[in-house]
Amino acid sequence: ENHRNIKKSVESVIRLSALVAFPCGFGLAVLPQQVLSLLFSSRPNGVMIAAPVLRVLAVTVILMTISVPVNSMLQAVGRVDMPVKLLSVGMLLKLVMNYTLVAVPEINLLGACYGSVVCYGLITVFGIYILCRTTGIRLSVGAVLGKPMLSAAACAAAAWGGYGFASRVLSPSVSTVAAIGAAVFVYLLFLLLTRTFAKEDILMLPKGEKICKLLEKRHWIR
Repeated sequence: ENHRNIKKSVESVIRLSALVAFPCGFGLAVLPQQVLSLLFSSRPNGVMIAAPVLRVLAVTVILMTISVPVNSMLQAVGRVDMPVKLLSVGMLLKLVMNYTLVAVPEINLLGACYGSVVCYGLITVFGIYILCRTTGIRLSVGAVLGKPMLSAAACAAAAWGGYGFASRVLSPSVSTVAAIGAAVFVYLLFLLLTRTFAKEDILMLPKGEKICKLLEKRHWIR
């Protein structure tokens, strides 16, 4: 019973992190220039330079968001040494990649971004592996990461398509806001249709019991 509770808790924390991480990362990946233009409209040249960088760093956003709670759980189960060790190895790889790739003119600044992706990719993947091995659990990858990723892919498609459609008749800034609104709607719709939420996920939120009752009536949670 205790083993099953640990499994549910670990899966719930990672799933909730993924529910935030994937749409943010996917959204930034498909509309980096539009988002930057919305925030820094007075600096078009800077936006052009930063957009490709943000597209790569969108992957880092996903990995960082998931790695933080994973590291916390590692400490909670007694592996307080692992977050530091993983970060040390990850930073070493990042330094090597920075030194190697930034010097290549065709890659330049993007080399540092690739280094960040590799660094946090290592921390996240090995962190989850060590966490599962320490607790003796086996994650349901499809429910924990697969469904949020599928919903985020639909969200990103809605953002990209929404901007392309709206930009024909609206200004770029208004089109970006409209695309984000469409993406949020599609994302929430897919989460409900795929029944991504588990009851324990909702109960962790403020007023979780009331939300649970509402979603259970419509069979939108597991």
